[in-house]
Amino acid sequence: MASKPTTAQQIVFDLPDEVISFDREAFDTLIRSQGPTLVQWAVAPCVQGKVSTDDQRRPGCDKPGHCLNGYVNVKVGEITVGWSSNSVRLKLLDYQLDGSSAHVTFPRYYDGTTTPLDLCISDRFEFKDKAVPVTTFEEFECHISGVDRLKFPGVAVSFLEDSRGRRYTQGTDFTVSKGAIHWLPGKSPGQDPDTDSGLVCSVRYTYHGWWVLDNFLHQARMYQYTVSEGVRDTDRAPQGAVLVRETYHLNQNQGGSYAERKVIAAPKGSFGPR
Repeated sequence: MASKPTTAQQIVFDLPDEVISFDREAFDTLIRSQGPTLVQWAVAPCVQGKVSTDDQRRPGCDKPGHCLNGYVNVKVGEITVGWSSNSVRLKLLDYQLDGSSAHVTFPRYYDGTTTPLDLCISDRFEFKDKAVPVTTFEEFECHISGVDRLKFPGVAVSFLEDSRGRRYTQGTDFTVSKGAIHWLPGKSPGQDPDTDSGLVCSVRYTYHGWWVLDNFLHQARMYQYTVSEGVRDTDRAPQGAVLVRETYHLNQNQGGSYAERKVIAAPKGSFGPR
């Protein structure tokens, strides 16, 4: 074991006389130069139909496109962020869990403004550049209407096969519009002759994922900077958070907030709204 150094052997640090300041603008510029631009949707509970704060009922909201899963969504602005450590962990249990997450560093202001960011848990984000598709798969029962919605708003289908083993091709047998599969005349798999429901189909497709703020890594990080000679102040440093890709797009009790995600059709059976 090495012996403890004597006083003469200890290192003496020569600290500078001037105070080192944090370069706020340089940090913001670094963040914005390395990542994508996100569009933020701020959330708040929807109280349409409630009679008191203790009301446990979910009477529903009668305003089309007003709220999603019980939360009002308000478009706030655009933020160019630092995007890193994007990982995907998919678990197949009795249900499917999408564990895709990303570490995001937010600058201090919304793009092109001096308005400080207003971030909260459960806020939702989408890529401004929608050329970032993700791939998933699922099963569905073919509907008699000729329109089958998907769990997420699909953009392109790469594989579709029914329970009889017959495969179908986008453009030849069906089109994809507003996130749903629209069968061309005479091409739908139709109903199972032995049951009252439609044939079961397996589909693999791409969609544009939305993200939800799950937790903060750095929410109240502070630093000092020099205002003028001998005068210093404190400011909030860029915030860090973990975003998780949404998994409950269609598991909602009320209408969707985004027009391009609104798809009308029934999940199973012959008639009735979804």
